[in-house]
Amino acid sequence: MKLWKTLETEIEFHISIQPVTPLHIGNFKEKKKEQLSEVSTEKNKIEFMYYIDSENNKKYFIPGASLKGVLRTHTEKIFYTLNKIPNFRKAKEHSLKFSNQKEKFEYLEKLNIVEKLFGSTGYRGRLIIEDAYFEGEIIPEIRPNVAIDRFRGGAKDGALYETESIKEQVCKTTIRLKNAEPWEVFWVCLLLRDLNHHFITVGAKSSIGYGKVNVHLEEFLMFVYSDSVFENWKINMPECKLVNDIYKVYRYTSLEEVAKIFEEKWMQFFQNNR
Repeated sequence: MKLWKTLETEIEFHISIQPVTPLHIGNFKEKKKEQLSEVSTEKNKIEFMYYIDSENNKKYFIPGASLKGVLRTHTEKIFYTLNKIPNFRKAKEHSLKFSNQKEKFEYLEKLNIVEKLFGSTGYRGRLIIEDAYFEGEIIPEIRPNVAIDRFRGGAKDGALYETESIKEQVCKTTIRLKNAEPWEVFWVCLLLRDLNHHFITVGAKSSIGYGKVNVHLEEFLMFVYSDSVFENWKINMPECKLVNDIYKVYRYTSLEEVAKIFEEKWMQFFQNNR
């Protein structure tokens, strides 16, 4: 298992995200609907996630952690069901301390393939997703809602609230993989495909159709810093650009083309881990 002392490859998926149905990412500063007053006649509002820039303007975004979370959940659903891969995470590991490097290596070797990709306690994982910022001026849609009484199953008396959602605008982000295995590159391609097929939704209220998005690959970049990478991977990647005679850069703009390059390695990996 490669740690971070030696950086052999860096991979970047530069993508744009277009909501197909209303998208809602609740601002953590606002009240949750379970906390709304049952007697207030004034509507509470659950705002879309935003930050305030230097000019005191709201800038809306999808947190990278939210995107990573939905991709991880989808991955776990498939791997833990089809491959019967054990989940190694335990509650007591939330305060891990290693007395030496050997103990840390032994712990990391016990992590399953999902945890190695997305991270676990004491290990940050190979996959990183940046926050996705919406472009241009954003005017969120305001939609009325009624809080539900979980005990009775009906509406809470007077507990009205509004939610902000975004539908038309596009946001952009970057998915990064460091020292990735070939199958992990292909798996990210599959996750992006499943987002396009709406098998994965983003944000809240998916039960009423929210959170469906289309994803477009703007650019795929692979930086190779070690000549031993392709000897180990045994794959052929054309269209190489040599930078300062130091490292190689591979660039593609088609998700299907990237997936085709790494598909065979994914099939081998999947068969070996069933």
